Amino acid sequence: MMSVCVERKYFTKQLLLDAIDAVFRENRGYLISKTLIVDEPEDSLFIVLWEMYHNKNEMRLGVLVKGKLKLLDVGAKRYESLPILKMYENGKIVIQSLNNIDADQPYGLGRSFEEKIQIRPVRSGFFRKIVFDAYGGECALCVTRNPLVAAHIIPVKCGGNDTIRNGILLCKNHDHLFEYGHIMIEPDGRVISENSNIDSYSFVRLPDNPENHPKAENFRKKIKLIKGDLHSDVEFNEDGC
Repeated sequence: MMSVCVERKYFTKQLLLDAIDAVFRENRGYLISKTLIVDEPEDSLFIVLWEMYHNKNEMRLGVLVKGKLKLLDVGAKRYESLPILKMYENGKIVIQSLNNIDADQPYGLGRSFEEKIQIRPVRSGFFRKIVFDAYGGECALCVTRNPLVAAHIIPVKCGGNDTIRNGILLCKNHDHLFEYGHIMIEPDGRVISENSNIDSYSFVRLPDNPENHPKAENFRKKIKLIKGDLHSDVEFNEDGC
């Protein structure tokens, strides 16, 4: 009888795509860009090389994608339902059968599900005031003046702080698009949209006072977070720079 050398959980292509979608629905942190996954063969396996408990009922996983380790946050139930791959000392690899994988899924394969736990940082009223004042009460990406959101460029849950250089004033529509990467702002201020029908400035409108301008590096890190290329908590100096 062969002895098992290593056991690892893994994602099938569909399970990984479902888990990425769940990051948005469940308001989690790290995700893997779908562009790295969609063109992979349907029978691809994505191995979980390490895992840690990140929050209550939440796991942070290191998933092997195209030879690189990518971070992904998932609910504990989703993690527990992942199939197992066994690697034996003689080199033989055994993966869980499709029927067993289906049985382990809370609602069967192909049926999305959602885990939710509310973990919210205390929001700073001072942050909203300084951002609102800096932008003159007008969205930085359009002419809308109400309703407005004092948005963090680097989200608080990813290490962002409440300094003016990590803030931008957006209308609710642009806040949603910016948060989920449908609109991105380059370090030089250019506005990049995945949809030509989205109405937006070509360049972000900056505050009159240069000291209140967002730090270009924060926009760069935001893009990396959206693309899943930033694998450590964001670090800031005390002044937010």
